[in-house]
Amino acid sequence: MNENDTIAAICSGVGGSIALIRISGLESLDIANFVWKAKKPLSAELTRKFLLGRVLPSSESPGETAFAVFMKGP
Repeated sequence: MNENDTIAAICSGVGGSIALIRISGLESLDIANFVWKAKKPLSAELTRKFLLGRVLPSSESPGETAFAVFMKGP
């Protein structure tokens, strides 16, 4: 793994009704905004704000309702 890699991992327990996915790295904000859609995109201006949206919406499916939060690293 390289310091510049962007990674994603499930960080919640198996079998629960809530799943947490963490995305870290330089491209994390772009990737998150690609798979998650809402009225306002995730951004540095909205850091640490929970936003309601949908994961993987498409023309065939509205996607799953989800919260997303962007927390810029140090």
